[in-house]
Amino acid sequence: VAAGLRRARADDDTAVLGTAARLVPVKNLESAALAFARVAEGRRVRWRIAGDGPLGEALRALARRKNAPIEFAGRVACEDLPAFYASVDLYWQPSLSETWGLAATEAAASGLPLLLSDRCGSSAELVHPSSGWLHAPDSPESLEEGLRRALADEARWPAMGEAASRLAAEWGVGRYASGLLEAIGIATR
Repeated sequence: VAAGLRRARADDDTAVLGTAARLVPVKNLESAALAFARVAEGRRVRWRIAGDGPLGEALRALARRKNAPIEFAGRVACEDLPAFYASVDLYWQPSLSETWGLAATEAAASGLPLLLSDRCGSSAELVHPSSGWLHAPDSPESLEEGLRRALADEARWPAMGEAASRLAAEWGVGRYASGLLEAIGIATR
């Protein structure tokens, strides 16, 4: 778990947001990058994106065009994801749709506060006032407002990450197994 690997802040105290996602339209990274470019201006903040996909070059070009502090880590192997989560301070999932949100759950389990789309399947379970913020993914205003709220609450991020980790712990293998057994019981009655 990345909580034990938490990064030390850079000398300039730059906050680092992170996203692990395929670079595809449903992940809403283009709209998120535009919102981030507007919100990041004049702030000590970067956005680190792990992933690859068909929108990779377009997203890199957008970041250059907007002079946005966005870093592209490329594809990160599963075994290297804990180190990725440890390299960021807050996890952001701006997707238009997520059935569950595995990366968001991994980030929460790693001790990161969450900024999630309200269309991320795990958002109701993982995002509470103690662990993060929600935003509507299809509204530029909501994307920006979510970012502003999260950045304004930076002093609370460590405690929020701990709360997110506790919430994620409730969604482990034991809960899956008991839910599966309950579903089998219902189906075979």
